Amino acid sequence: MAGVSDAFRTTVVDDVVVVRYPDPAGAVASVRLWSELDLADPPLTRVDEGWELRVTDLPVDRLEYLLDVDGGHRLDPTNPQTVSGAFGEHSWVGLPSYAPPTWLAAPQVPSEQAGVVIEDTAAGPPPSLRASARRLPPASKRRRAWRNRVSGR
Repeated sequence: MAGVSDAFRTTVVDDVVVVRYPDPAGAVASVRLWSELDLADPPLTRVDEGWELRVTDLPVDRLEYLLDVDGGHRLDPTNPQTVSGAFGEHSWVGLPSYAPPTWLAAPQVPSEQAGVVIEDTAAGPPPSLRASARRLPPASKRRRAWRNRVSGR
């Protein structure tokens, strides 16, 4: 990003993740860290070259995250490390104790993403299943039948 030094990027210092978002012109109103972890989406603080947050005491050795910039989630533009997941790309940083799992080195199996169709079932089963839908007796009759089975009547 123009106007930002190469030193102003997300880094790891000891066990502290320093998340940075360049904004030297001050065009952005808010930046928050978004993660699947329960970090409460902490806000970054405005500094000279943009925004910054120091994250300590992480319960993991690798943090996958997005930046919420003025209400829109995006990858960290200062961090080239990304990972694909079920919900899209995320930026990630590893702490000094992080060791990649061995399965990452395994050959990838060719695959493709399949589309999924979810039907609205608020109106009940589709017409093709309505005729075969089994009706349950009222709850009071089911309870009585269960009590009779349990008591041996």
